[in-house]
Amino acid sequence: MADPGRRCEDGVVRSRGFVVSALVASALLLAGCTAPATPPAEPTAEEVAAAVRVAVDRQWEASGLEGRVERPAPPVWQVAPVLESGPALSECLQDAGISSWGYSDVDGLSGGDGTRASDEEQLVFYNCYARFPQVLVFSAEQRAFIYDYYARLNIPCLGFHGYGLSNVPSRESFVSGSADFGGSWLWSPMMSTTTQPDSDEEWERLERDCPSTVPGIEGWSYTPIFG
Repeated sequence: MADPGRRCEDGVVRSRGFVVSALVASALLLAGCTAPATPPAEPTAEEVAAAVRVAVDRQWEASGLEGRVERPAPPVWQVAPVLESGPALSECLQDAGISSWGYSDVDGLSGGDGTRASDEEQLVFYNCYARFPQVLVFSAEQRAFIYDYYARLNIPCLGFHGYGLSNVPSRESFVSGSADFGGSWLWSPMMSTTTQPDSDEEWERLERDCPSTVPGIEGWSYTPIFG
């Protein structure tokens, strides 16, 4: 998907009336002047099941109950993408009397004021989470698609706008998932710039000129959360 603020003319990438340097242009041409890639294959049932096991194991470890409480093993009822609100999980907790909450891969359940929940509440949360896990799961093909979009278009575009990056993962670590944040969040160039936009207008300009996503894969846009 070509950058809407850029066009390709006679093999030269031009952006907002300025000719991009030859080094940046060569990178942008890889994506900006080519047809969009075919959306990659979605994860298999086996890949989803494996991701669910990892996520549920992580939440049990975060609960702090290991060795003190017998671990329940409720069946999985519904899997939700991690970027969704997880209404089934919320409803499960509300039915158990927990209406204000948050959770992390490290601390498990926390109350509305950010304090760590009690053991009883941690157990309730684990039971609900194991039934309605929120999981970040992409196929290797989808991860490769995302990384290549970042490398060929998004990152050069951010650089052209004056934004450097820190902690850029290798393609191998991104595709394997080892670069994820706690197993729950995909690395994103927009959130790894060495400086951040200082206004809503600048955020909007960057998202317009350097789209953080392209059509083809649901659930990997960070704009609704951070933009």
